[in-house]
Amino acid sequence: MRYARVLLCFFAALALITAPAAGAKNDPPGQVKGSKKVEQLPPSVLGESIVLLTSESTDSTVAGEAQLAEDGNLRAADGTTLQQAALASTIWYFTWRQWMESLLWGIPWREEHRGGVYYNGSAVWVKARFGWDTSGYHRCGYNSGIGFTVNVESCWKTGDPAFVGSRLTNGDHFKVSALFKGFPISATHEMRYCVWPSGASRGC
Repeated sequence: MRYARVLLCFFAALALITAPAAGAKNDPPGQVKGSKKVEQLPPSVLGESIVLLTSESTDSTVAGEAQLAEDGNLRAADGTTLQQAALASTIWYFTWRQWMESLLWGIPWREEHRGGVYYNGSAVWVKARFGWDTSGYHRCGYNSGIGFTVNVESCWKTGDPAFVGSRLTNGDHFKVSALFKGFPISATHEMRYCVWPSGASRGC
């Protein structure tokens, strides 16, 4: 009997030691490792080669005080700001980029869009730009090469912020144009990059 009482006292003490302190932050979802994926897509018009779609993200890092001070005013639909969310949970941050490239009648082209996001396991926000532009860090029109032009017809996002059960989607809808033997040629494409509140992300 005495031995049983000793065991009970031991486990009670262990529970007190391992129990989270009052007011402690919720357990964070943890770091998400960066990834890179290359997909092959069919051409959209005659004369276009296989289209390569590359989606890439960095390792997530804990958002620092400077970041939260700059972007803390990002606000969810319920009025909660990013800075308020940081008081109850760990906020993580990572950047991503996604690009398409192909040949259009032998002319190489490439278009890229990029972004940065915060997440905490319950929600995901697009990073603000310059601390005031809450349309956020999602930019399109990064392209390079000669002999073609890219017209970004829509650089869009939905679900900012997104909560558990939904996702944040960033899209780049664009038109590639060039001249082939004096004749105008073009191809229209769209790429999308999605991020979930857990920090998971991929082309979608």
